[in-house]
Amino acid sequence: MVLKMAIVDDDTLFLQDIEKISYEFLKKEKVIASIDTFTSHRMLLYELDEDSYYDLFLLDIEMKDDNDINGIQIAKRIREYNRDSIIIFVTSHMKYTLDAFKVIAFRYIPKNELKKGLEEALQETIKELHEREKSFYLIETITKYTKLYYTNIYYIYKVGKYSIFVSTTGEYKVRKSLATVFKELNSLEFVFVERGFIANITHIDRMEDEKVFMDNGIVLKVSRPQIHMVKEKIAEYWGENT
Repeated sequence: MVLKMAIVDDDTLFLQDIEKISYEFLKKEKVIASIDTFTSHRMLLYELDEDSYYDLFLLDIEMKDDNDINGIQIAKRIREYNRDSIIIFVTSHMKYTLDAFKVIAFRYIPKNELKKGLEEALQETIKELHEREKSFYLIETITKYTKLYYTNIYYIYKVGKYSIFVSTTGEYKVRKSLATVFKELNSLEFVFVERGFIANITHIDRMEDEKVFMDNGIVLKVSRPQIHMVKEKIAEYWGENT
């Protein structure tokens, strides 16, 4: 496992402290780390515009040289690039706690508790990434491989000889039947709602009559022969995960 990190803080000495604590802790945990540091939010944005990817962002919220943009706004931009990255705020400005939750922040570390808070956050980050590694579908194309984490898949549908994955990060196509894909997924999270569609139960908000309502606003039809089975699968999954 190689953990790719981006750290942003305009205090150079504090930035070095974060980097040092991170390297030392990850080395102790036998995790290889690739860390890039930035002294302004804009420098990070330039890097993201070049399609750079990071598993983890450690962000300050307010910095002197970035008066018109703060860490919360940067986090929103990060979410536009990638919904999977983990965002942790390392800051003295506790007034932004509620805003941090809106951008799905993983943690909020006060600067006066840096070492303890950062080590705990890194430990949870490692645990989270290891869990994700266990549950992904590998999308293979001529030019690249893409890990599509189960948690990010909304549903999968059939078009001719292809199965199309609709996910939080876009759509992906594989030249396989839905039956083959379903077998390869091998997870209780997925259910055939009708012959041409597989839904991810974790993204189902509710089921009414012959329809399931997904949390991305899409409504999928459930075929009559599948209604009872789909209801059972949803109830079973929700029962085990509540």
